[in-house]
Amino acid sequence: MLIGQLTPGVVRETYLRGMDLGAAWHGPAADRAIGRLIDIQREVLEGRTGVLFARRHVRTLPDPGLTVGEDFDEVGPLMPYGPPDDVTQQYTLILYWKHVQWLDQVRLYQGVDSANVNQFEVVPLTSVSLSPIDRKVRIPAGAVQAPELAQAWAVDYTIGLGQIPLDAADWVMLSVAIEVLGLAGAGADVSHGLSSEMLTQDGMTEQVTYAGKGEEGPYSAPMKVYQTLRDRMNLASLRLRYQGLVYPP
Repeated sequence: MLIGQLTPGVVRETYLRGMDLGAAWHGPAADRAIGRLIDIQREVLEGRTGVLFARRHVRTLPDPGLTVGEDFDEVGPLMPYGPPDDVTQQYTLILYWKHVQWLDQVRLYQGVDSANVNQFEVVPLTSVSLSPIDRKVRIPAGAVQAPELAQAWAVDYTIGLGQIPLDAADWVMLSVAIEVLGLAGAGADVSHGLSSEMLTQDGMTEQVTYAGKGEEGPYSAPMKVYQTLRDRMNLASLRLRYQGLVYPP
């Protein structure tokens, strides 16, 4: 499988090549704006396909001092503790977030001590099995040393592919290019969406015709090409192809 790159440089070199977009779309600030548009369109694609391409770290009862958005990405809920299955002698947990790639830590929450500090029993990952498709975590009963103290499960794990296939990246960058061309065209278009203007006064008529005519401005031609290419892509096919994939760290 070919892997794509989502960077402002790739958007410029591949989709905006040879286009003079004006001073506002050059330099570091413009690259930051394009990067933001990339993030937005990637999330749009994730929402439409149900496939999480960006890698995110889920933490349940994170250690003090860790900040969501900086040290990790999502907060996972505690899962109530219950006895293991009588037949399999296993605990079975279903993780909250989809697209699980691997487990980072499995702990049993035991409440707080006299100093109001969370107490845990750490379960060795070597004794834990993960099924990414159905998000089930299976833990042998013997892996828990103090079940009488257990109150809830706190599982840390990583979700998302961490990379994006080339065809999915193409959809994102086509969408970004359309947005950039639309914004740049709006800034460069002096016609305000008109194809021409006419003024008649004292028997004299003056007419001005704009080169970049129409609502989409001077970049309407490449925008329509990119819109056609993007609309031909089958998002349902992307979902079937990439949902459930697991990649190593």
